[in-house]
Amino acid sequence: CGEYLADYMQGMGATSNLTNPDATSGCRVCVYRTGADYLATINLPEYYYGWRDAGIVALFAISSYGMVFLLMKLRTKATKTAS
Repeated sequence: CGEYLADYMQGMGATSNLTNPDATSGCRVCVYRTGADYLATINLPEYYYGWRDAGIVALFAISSYGMVFLLMKLRTKATKTAS
């Protein structure tokens, strides 16, 4: 398979992965060489925005908890009366 598909792997199949190069029949070619090749097809960069996105999620979670705490504090403070 390696010899038979050598020209293809140098040209159009440069991003493909030959899974069984020593086989004499039943050549298997995977369209993606790495996971990043698949992620590029669905418009997700490999790890470029990963930490930024994790920071946004953490900031959202912390700010949501803070808002709930603040609003509950304001609500209970306004309804308390001295006895």
